[in-house]
Amino acid sequence: MLRLINVKRSTWQNWVRGELLNSADNGVYREKDVVEAFIAALLVSALGSPREARAALLPMRTDLLDELMSPKGEGKTLVIEPRLLRLRLLAEDAPLQEALTPGEICMAIPLADSVRRLREDFWRFANAQSEPSAGQRSRKARRRRVSQQDHHH
Repeated sequence: MLRLINVKRSTWQNWVRGELLNSADNGVYREKDVVEAFIAALLVSALGSPREARAALLPMRTDLLDELMSPKGEGKTLVIEPRLLRLRLLAEDAPLQEALTPGEICMAIPLADSVRRLREDFWRFANAQSEPSAGQRSRKARRRRVSQQDHHH
């Protein structure tokens, strides 16, 4: 997962300790976990600290992730109000004006291609890790041949 979101292991561990993200109990991360980590990384970059990213993400974590994981979630724009640590998720066709608070500086991050590519990359890595390598396949085939030869003798 760290490779997909381009974060160092020590950074990830700090985020887990700071309760920005949760560590998978069995070390196996799901697609939704990777999307959440990607959003967390964006927020840390935009807001300057894991503590502020956590404060912004916490109130809408579940709704935000559910929306991004839905089939319509790929066309969204994340709007961040840094001073208020407020997040909004805009639909692709919604005008940006709807998400802006008068007098507040905001950042708008289009997520469409990023989330789509991240999800595709997740499944490419997941599928590659679930398939045995050529070396593993040949060892299994050798064991099968030896086992079959033992049964014939």
